[in-house]
Amino acid sequence: MTEQQAVGLNDDVPLDEEPTQITRIPKKRNREQSRARILDAAEAAFANRGFDGARLRDIAQVAGVHHALVHHYYEDKVGLFRAVLTRALSQVSTTGIEVIDRGGSYDEIVAGVVGVCFDFFAQHKRLVLVLEAAYRDETSTSYELAHEAVGSFTAPLLVAVKRRVEFGQQRGTVRKDIDAGMLVMLAFGAIAFRFRVGRTMGGLLGLADLEGDLSAERAATIAFVRSALSARLT
Repeated sequence: MTEQQAVGLNDDVPLDEEPTQITRIPKKRNREQSRARILDAAEAAFANRGFDGARLRDIAQVAGVHHALVHHYYEDKVGLFRAVLTRALSQVSTTGIEVIDRGGSYDEIVAGVVGVCFDFFAQHKRLVLVLEAAYRDETSTSYELAHEAVGSFTAPLLVAVKRRVEFGQQRGTVRKDIDAGMLVMLAFGAIAFRFRVGRTMGGLLGLADLEGDLSAERAATIAFVRSALSARLT
């Protein structure tokens, strides 16, 4: 099926009307906007209902497009799930590696990479729920897709960070009493864990609203990881 056949040459055809006539070729920006709306709606559906519970027709309705367009862009639910993961994970990996490749001082690289990861978790809370749900059942299709996506996009960033940590250990700027791989895992864990229990734990600790401006917390996280990695502590 061509894109024209899928939506009658109109991405924004009303859901209660079937396209009856070819009238125009959609502008590129409409295709891009439609894809973004579909992926946003799919991410929310997978987070709320899981892979098995999400329905393509419901996702299309929330996105405001004809359900045939979802099939045209992503073929089926497997393709849509893969696209949801790819959109976010590929971006954080590419951006993080770019920060490392630019080089700079130890403090600059730590601040850059931690900032990228902090922003990822802050901006993709629903995606984290999607991944968590997928990893609960190793026999599920969603597990296979999540494992594939994380391996393809997250592994290169983790390896690049580990190599940079090892380089810092060799130069004496990063502590040597903990294995480089373990340091990386602990650092990423400190960022991710906050977004899973932040509201509850923050309330118990008497912290201010953690859902507002995150700039101060972002800076605090960078300072924490930087000091935790520092050779000056050992």
